[in-house]
Amino acid sequence: MKKTLLFIVLLLTTFCMSNAQIKVLGITKKIVTPTGELGDPHKLPDKPTLEDEAASDDSSQGFEVPNADGVSIYYNYINNGTELEVTFRGMWYGHYNNEYSGTVVIPQEVTVGECTLKVTSIGNRAFSGCHDLTAVTIPNSVTSIGDYAFSNCINLASILIPDNVTSIGDYGFADCRSLASVIIPDSVLKIGNNAFYNCYGLTSVAIGNSVKDIGRWAFYGCTSLSEITLGNSVTNIGELAFSGCTSLSAITIPISLTKIEEQAFYGCSNLSAVYIMDMEAYCNIQFDGDFYRYHHLYLNGEIIRNLTIPEGVTSIGNYAFSKCLGIPSITIPNSVTSIGYETFAFCPGLKDVYCYAEQVPETGGNAFLHSNYEGATLYVPAASVVDYSSAEQWKDFGSIVALTHSSLMPSEVFVPIVTPHTNVTECYDLMGRRLQQTPREGIYIKNGKKYVNQLTR
Repeated sequence: MKKTLLFIVLLLTTFCMSNAQIKVLGITKKIVTPTGELGDPHKLPDKPTLEDEAASDDSSQGFEVPNADGVSIYYNYINNGTELEVTFRGMWYGHYNNEYSGTVVIPQEVTVGECTLKVTSIGNRAFSGCHDLTAVTIPNSVTSIGDYAFSNCINLASILIPDNVTSIGDYGFADCRSLASVIIPDSVLKIGNNAFYNCYGLTSVAIGNSVKDIGRWAFYGCTSLSEITLGNSVTNIGELAFSGCTSLSAITIPISLTKIEEQAFYGCSNLSAVYIMDMEAYCNIQFDGDFYRYHHLYLNGEIIRNLTIPEGVTSIGNYAFSKCLGIPSITIPNSVTSIGYETFAFCPGLKDVYCYAEQVPETGGNAFLHSNYEGATLYVPAASVVDYSSAEQWKDFGSIVALTHSSLMPSEVFVPIVTPHTNVTECYDLMGRRLQQTPREGIYIKNGKKYVNQLTR
């Protein structure tokens, strides 16, 4: 059965080739371009070296089909000869005497003899190093963009990624210095490593709602990038993904995010605002590093002045609130059992910490490093004062006192005019429990701020 199927595929391919007006560039044993190796992100040569040429398997495998506009495009058969992918010109991808240039319009389908096949892929290195390429039209039939597909196309000014593309390969658009903006559609599931590495003309990126993983070094060195929209399915931001994006001033963290890898925002020297939409989800993120710069934290668009961790959170991750500005007080509920490494480090201006945990939470190293906690007051349950006074890091607070009704007053209180019993959103008591309505009197928390409501008698 397998031999019969193979014979039919070979017969169909031979029939299509024998009736086509095409130019075969060379004879090889393979038809599908092999996957490129992930290289050193600091080295993206304009021209391959002789060693590259000697070691490369990317020899001539394509055939030429001219478009109606006279521009010839080169293709490989893929998926057992049922589909086509665009490939490079020349005997191999490093031959630059016959590059794609100007505007290239890739057709949705190509007729080879009496066979019409869809173009479904931009192959590995298909347009790599085409310095004179200025524009490419990719059809909706394309579902994948391969490794290095457009790397080092230094004059490619714009690209429209179709809605059916599901993957962008490693180094897919690396070093495309003239790209100004990119919209990654909802169909894309993953952005490859170094995909937009060193695209220093890129100013805005919108990442679709199906992308789950942003690869390592994905936007490294995009020094003009000032606007990033992360889709609502992103779960992981890779190592150094946005490192060196010196024009980036703000980032919004989606609820879906579960991990930020090491130095993801390293070198983002102007990042001053981090926006979150759910405090509990944010506390559960695994941080492998901090946000590099001191910044203000915003919850649902409002700046956080007095930080309140909601009841139900059991663990607060490493670096979660490191380098947060303008936070004089922190409220930690009874549910918290562990606090990570440098979780509240480098928070200047900290004056009060209200910890309701009866069992002293375990702390990673330097949990409150350089946050003035030696001069701050720690409020804890009366029965736990002795335990906190002997526990590492907690014992170093300037003073440790028992929680009483009078000690619940934070060091900075907002007293707005509030109508009693007005329904509000995100309203909590000091234990982190959500309230159905504004209390008639006393202290409550709304959108990260502590309020005092005084009932007129």
